[in-house]
Parts: sequence; structure tokens; C-alpha cells
Amino acid sequence: MTTLATHQLSGQVTQFGQFQVVILGDYAVLAGLGNALEGDTVSLTCGFLQYRAPELMFPIRGIDDYGTIISDTQLLDWIVTRGQLHPRMEIEATSSAVKLTQMFLRELDLSTPGRLHAVMPDGERVEIRGVFKVAESQSHALLSYDNLPAFLTEVVPCYQIARDIVGPAAIGLINQAIASPERKLEITMAAMNEFLDGMA
Repeated sequence: MTTLATHQLSGQVTQFGQFQVVILGDYAVLAGLGNALEGDTVSLTCGFLQYRAPELMFPIRGIDDYGTIISDTQLLDWIVTRGQLHPRMEIEATSSAVKLTQMFLRELDLSTPGRLHAVMPDGERVEIRGVFKVAESQSHALLSYDNLPAFLTEVVPCYQIARDIVGPAAIGLINQAIASPERKLEITMAAMNEFLDGMA
């Protein structure tokens, strides 16, 4: 079995309706709002579409123009942030059909964002639509969270959600963050409380 380029995080993969997200930090606060699929340590990878086939390719390792072998988080960050500048980079990748392939980076469509996936213990890959860190916050209900590898913040919405926001309000914020094309939403606690008061 091939080892994909992955990044490990302490968190939980949770299903909210039709989509899955990764919850970081005190994820027990949101327990019961969704269906926990995997917890404690989450392995994340990124799939990229090919030009010649409508198939996702998941990188394993790469060799840059200078012969340096790159893998795991470093490889995923490199592809997302510098991949279009180095189309001759050779990568070893596997498809969603678990087919191992040697290819050049130019064979991937890097003009579209990669698709984040969690690698489950049985090897199944589950698409992830967002990353949310539960944390203490007196000022913001939802705030962009950039303290993550570049490949994560570039391909999915990444936010910090206030620990005090629970129940349907938390689900509403998560849905809004995922649905919004804006990657830097900022919802203050005052605005959230005003909204909730208006619904009462």
C-alpha cells in the first residue's frame, strides 16, 4: 500500500448533513451536532484534477527541479503555493482508483483548488469541506483561522468558532462559512447575539 502525502492534526472528522468537516481544539463541545466519523488524529491529503481525465490524483512524493525529494505537508504546500511556477516537477501520485502513476505537475489542473480529503483508518478518503477550530473567544463568534499549513487554508474555509456558540447556531455558522465564497468571514459575538435575539 502506498503512503499518501498527508498532514496530521489533532481533531475529529464530523459529518454535518451532506458534508464532512474537521473540528479542531475542543471538538467535544460540538459533539452531538453531527455524526463523528473519526476522532483524535486526522490525516489530511489533497487531491488534484488531471487535465486528461476527470480523476483526482493524490500526491505521494515529488522531486523538484534540483533533485530534492519532497513529501507530506511540505509537498502539498509546495504544489498549492508554487506548483504553477514549476510544471516540470515530477510527482508520484495515486488516483481515486488506487492506481500508482508517475507524472509531471503540468498534467494537473492547478488553476482549480485541490480537494481536501481525510484518510480514514481503512484507507477510504472522505472529502472535507472545511476546518473549524473550537476556541475561547469573547469578541468573535466566527473568525478566519490561518494557523494551518498553506494547502489547507488555500483549498477549504478554515475558521475559529467560539466555544460558547453551541447547538443550531454553531451548525448555522459552519454552514454559512462553507457556503460563502468569501474566505475571510468575520462575525462578532455582538452581531451573533443580535441575530439570535431577533429570532427569539
